[in-house]
Amino acid sequence: MIEEKRHHPLIMLMNLYQLVKGSIFIVFFLFVIKFGSDAAYVKYGRLVFFLFMAVSAVSIVLKWLTST
Repeated sequence: MIEEKRHHPLIMLMNLYQLVKGSIFIVFFLFVIKFGSDAAYVKYGRLVFFLFMAVSAVSIVLKWLTST
């Protein structure tokens, strides 16, 4: 009867844009201000940041695939 429709694929790009926009301060701090730093919190902070961004990107795609 009624077919379920997905959201437009550009919704994923909009969500990715919001993710990047929301993490600008962290990027600026970890990669610009602390560029040459060898401190452990900076190294682990960068690692956690990359993991968070990867998981968030996968989550955005999966949310788009599973929602109608």
